[in-house]
Amino acid sequence: MNQSRLDPFVPVLYGRQRESRLFARFLGRARRGHGNALILHGAPGIGKTALLGHLRAQATEFRIMQTAGAEFEMGLAFAAAHQLFVPLLDKLDRILSQPREAVERAFALRDGEAEASVVAHGLSALASQVAGERPLLCVIDDAQWLDPASGRALSIMARNLTAERILMVFAVRELVERPELEDLPAQRIGGLARAAAVELLGSPWQVRLDPRVRDRIIAEADGNPRAWPARWRSPGRCRRAIPRPRAGSCRCSHPPARRRPAHGPPPAPAVRNQ
Repeated sequence: MNQSRLDPFVPVLYGRQRESRLFARFLGRARRGHGNALILHGAPGIGKTALLGHLRAQATEFRIMQTAGAEFEMGLAFAAAHQLFVPLLDKLDRILSQPREAVERAFALRDGEAEASVVAHGLSALASQVAGERPLLCVIDDAQWLDPASGRALSIMARNLTAERILMVFAVRELVERPELEDLPAQRIGGLARAAAVELLGSPWQVRLDPRVRDRIIAEADGNPRAWPARWRSPGRCRRAIPRPRAGSCRCSHPPARRRPAHGPPPAPAVRNQ
């Protein structure tokens, strides 16, 4: 699985107060034993992965398990589910034999094929073992690239959390890419409002943008942060964005050295008149 998308870095968020309140509400339900699932969907680069980082930071007392779909692993049955539940495999002997054997088959620990619905039962039982000790948060990023078997098993599990201290959160580009998730609670992640876009665009690079350049970048990006750096660096578009150094403004601790010509012998040393 692609774990680089799920590092522990917690980004600073701009203009996402609504999503932060939504996370607080869903985490609170899970703490009280009302397990549930949430789907975040929106365009690439709109900020879903950053929001997942913020969610993990809010879930201070939760045990967190996480994975991210990888396009090159979509042909490997149960690859994403295996990556997500690796930390709990030492608890397999605590669940009933039929779901345990299904999980073992799904994760290539036993010969034979596994049915997604039975695997989902086994994964739910494993998660319940942890949730009995402390609430559990399962984070699945790039769900559009989940292998089909994992998608079916995890979606079945997500629908049967009502009496558990478990929250499952999926991030996906478009719901049509994962039809098995369409009937779960969902929140569309749209572009940033202009005020938040202005704040975010100015903060990472600490560059004073010409207001006309800044407004054009924001308008063309349509609130999508991923589009800004490309437009900001685009030749000819942002010539006024970065102030050029003024002539004679070089602050050197030593005077510049004499340059040697590209060809020929080095210059003769200067001779003082006595």
